[in-house]
Amino acid sequence: MATAISTGGQVTADSNAEAKFNIDANNSASNLSFSQAQGQGDGYTGSAESFAAIIGYDFIVDKEFSFDFSGLFNLKTSIDDAVTERANASGEFLYKLLDSDTGEVLDSFKISGNLSTIGNNDAFVFEPSSNITFDSKTSDQYFGGTQEYALTSFKGKYSRTFDKSTRLLLIESKSNQVSVYTIPEPSTILGSLFSCAMFGAVSIRKRKRASSATLLVNQDLRSV
Repeated sequence: MATAISTGGQVTADSNAEAKFNIDANNSASNLSFSQAQGQGDGYTGSAESFAAIIGYDFIVDKEFSFDFSGLFNLKTSIDDAVTERANASGEFLYKLLDSDTGEVLDSFKISGNLSTIGNNDAFVFEPSSNITFDSKTSDQYFGGTQEYALTSFKGKYSRTFDKSTRLLLIESKSNQVSVYTIPEPSTILGSLFSCAMFGAVSIRKRKRASSATLLVNQDLRSV
């Protein structure tokens, strides 16, 4: 879902979500959640959000359940003017493995982040289960200033053994939200009018900001 409202400037908002589960190709699955908002000028609000999920029902396991996965988590915000511009981006990536009969959560893997530009509500959390091993993982983040980001790319494997036959439910979901907006600046309007009266000309400052969130994952499910 995307919303764009302008009373003088320009603003665009886009979102996209895709999910595929292919049981004919080694039970492979993939999904994507993407949101972006951009604006320029004065007097506008833009927002976008998206959600994607994959649910695997009734994996009956006698001994071991495992799957390989890889993914990308990327949040970015950027503004030009800390006085009049604001950009926010947040996202969550979540694996949950449950016992289908009892509803008990057996394992989980969570990545979440929030960027608030300008603001102090920035966070980045990476919480894997103890049954997850990583072949590769890179993470980077920067909080503060007019440009912020939080990103990680990863590739790994989940594996768990069971001492009795168990029915499993696997849920993988991702969601993100972005927003951009301007704050009225009366003092700048008065200053511009004064400059125009005194010098006969006034420059118009172009403003731009962008807020984006991208969450992507691929996985190959296997039960042995």
